[in-house]
Amino acid sequence: MTDATGRSFFCYRSKRKDDNALVIAAQRDHGIPTWHDEDLDELPVEEEIRRILRDENLVANAIIWVTPDAAESGFIKNIESPEILGRRGEGDPFFVLPVFAGGSTFCPETDERFRGWKVLQLENKAIGPDEAAAIARRVLDRRVRAVEAQLEPGFPHRISLHTYESAPFRPGTTLSLDWSGRCPNREISGEVWSERLLPALRAVASTMYQWGGGRPIVAGGLASLPAVTALGAAFPEQRGQTICWNQYTPGVPDQHWSLAVPAEEAGFEVKITPGDSRAVDLAVLVSVKEIAQQDFSDCKDSLPAFRAEVHIARKDLRPYVIPSPGQATCIARQVAAAMREARRECGAIGRVHLFMAVPAGLAMMIGQLLNTFGPVQTYERFATGTPYRPAALLGQ
Repeated sequence: MTDATGRSFFCYRSKRKDDNALVIAAQRDHGIPTWHDEDLDELPVEEEIRRILRDENLVANAIIWVTPDAAESGFIKNIESPEILGRRGEGDPFFVLPVFAGGSTFCPETDERFRGWKVLQLENKAIGPDEAAAIARRVLDRRVRAVEAQLEPGFPHRISLHTYESAPFRPGTTLSLDWSGRCPNREISGEVWSERLLPALRAVASTMYQWGGGRPIVAGGLASLPAVTALGAAFPEQRGQTICWNQYTPGVPDQHWSLAVPAEEAGFEVKITPGDSRAVDLAVLVSVKEIAQQDFSDCKDSLPAFRAEVHIARKDLRPYVIPSPGQATCIARQVAAAMREARRECGAIGRVHLFMAVPAGLAMMIGQLLNTFGPVQTYERFATGTPYRPAALLGQ
């Protein structure tokens, strides 16, 4: 029986490397771990491909990229395609997505392999990122349904999110969002955020709502604060989907941080400082692991004017290690309450600018509470150069 949390195998003609790169990247954006021939070890190719495609714990599905030149490949016709199609069985979650691309047209009368199948036909000879994302969403939908059908009662769906390094492959993970290839030098462009990653997150959230069976979600990984905040924003609290972050704190056993945990007093206070009365934007600084004020001040020349600044920090203005999930809940709700108070005091607010020095789990929880605040500009924090640089723009 196939493990539905395995990888997605991509079968393609070597001449189609550009198509391959786009589809692999789009799948990773959407949380689908992938396998393709660049992952091969230094072993006999035919033998290794057969072994991989027969491994029910490694490969959960396959995409067959049918192009005019694919018919010329004996390797695809005689090895990959038969092995892939041979995996399909009654009641087994392994699935195949045939994609007719590059000018190849599906003809059920002549291509008996896929007669009666629902294939994907791409009209243009060359694909772009949008077509690749559409394919990834097809795989995402089938994958989540397959994993849900295989999960035992009471078990959560697991999602990992990685931006700083490639996501490790871990069986049992429903989705593994690997954005490391989008993040050179830790910085993701605004265009990539708006056109690739945020739409991928929306697709992930929509699919989990629709096919995740209402199970809780346990998220974790090594990701930037804007990425984790965006994950939270994709699962706003009022939607009713329970999501927690597997929070690692040195010297403390891992904890599940979630807004479902009752709040415990954490000793943080809110200070709202008026700014430029002609401005419309609001700055929100959340200081936990470090004090955000100094880095914020160091990059003010690159920031817009603010009508007000909202500071959430410990009363003693010292870095703090959050000891419990309940304190994280308290701080997240304080941040949202402070933003609402600033909006009442200042009137109409244009864009909220969010500067954080917080644990990842808290960033996700704050993200879950941002849905009523309009556009929220997140910032990535850097050790050199301009300390805070724009990242994901949420709420648009």
